[in-house]
Amino acid sequence: MPSPRAASGHAAESRFGNSDATVQSDIRVVLPSIRVPTLILHHTDSAIPVANAHYAAEHIPIARYLELEGEDHLPLTHDSDRIAGEIEEFLTGARGARRPNRMLATIRPNLNERIARTMARRAPAIARLSARALRR
Repeated sequence: MPSPRAASGHAAESRFGNSDATVQSDIRVVLPSIRVPTLILHHTDSAIPVANAHYAAEHIPIARYLELEGEDHLPLTHDSDRIAGEIEEFLTGARGARRPNRMLATIRPNLNERIARTMARRAPAIARLSARALRR
């Protein structure tokens, strides 16, 4: 893998600014210590060299690498639906809109009504107990 400075590429420097923190960062040594499933998404024509993504995927023990068509590296500016779908599938194991669980929404109004009826029925007894407690 190229050095961190060379790996950043001139295109990345001109596009994202020449920040010493970005250009000087070398995290290769910590990649093998990442012990959680990791999704690495990379666009084919990104300003960030594809070799960096390949290297990360090869050195993170539980990594999944996915290369997407296109040139943008920023997920909010290009292909955001596809990226969101890939992330959803990675996290949940499935993709696409699921039917929401509406059971709680149906039960809750009924539960609230039952509580209100019970409180109304018991209000006189609660008032008597409260009055007794205040007299002591």
